[in-house]
Amino acid sequence: MISERLNFIKRNQKKLRAEDYIHLRDAVVNDGHLNASNIGQHVILPSSFTGSPRFMNEKSQDAMTYVRKFGRPDLFITFTCNPEWPEIKRVKVGNIEELITKVYPDISQIENKDHQWMCQRAILAARNSNVDEINDIILSKLPGDIVTYTSIDTVMDQEDVVNYPQEFLNSLNPSGLPPHSLNLKIGAPIILLRNLKPPNLCNGTRLQVKFLRNNVIVAIVLTGPAVGQTVLIPASQ
Repeated sequence: MISERLNFIKRNQKKLRAEDYIHLRDAVVNDGHLNASNIGQHVILPSSFTGSPRFMNEKSQDAMTYVRKFGRPDLFITFTCNPEWPEIKRVKVGNIEELITKVYPDISQIENKDHQWMCQRAILAARNSNVDEINDIILSKLPGDIVTYTSIDTVMDQEDVVNYPQEFLNSLNPSGLPPHSLNLKIGAPIILLRNLKPPNLCNGTRLQVKFLRNNVIVAIVLTGPAVGQTVLIPASQ
């Protein structure tokens, strides 16, 4: 397949406007370290040829376009698909509300769903701000009252208390750490951000809240070797 594509490109250089690559031709002619006589016929690989330098450069520019429009991502995932595939058409959505409805249908009845239903569902987002927005919308759709857990933020050196007041520390939301105010409801999906008891409770383990107490969260494990087990997570963790 690749050889056929290369032969097509070689035979159709004029149609592909290869003669217009003047900068590339100038580079070959003016490079003192390059002996053009030792090189065979010049064949320019267009950006449509998968794996060519122009192809990779085009994909890099496309990726940077997303960054320029949406900002620096916390997580960048790419995959190749045909937009006409039935699987893609079934999940194509126009807004966040529709996305949540597709991934979590009848989410208001989440208490009646088993943990297997939750294991098969997740929403990924590139930026933490998008994650927070989706979390707030999902939480608003769940039945019951919100329970808020707050962190206690202090500086290690007491001499820095004046420079870093507690209000400032509470306002920080670094990647990999929970927010100062963590809002939860019974039935909400959560994820661990640190290792509590490997291998069952590790960074990245997904769980579903079953009960919310003052100092402990009771949850059922959705992923990993302890799937289906009920665990206790101290609020201090």
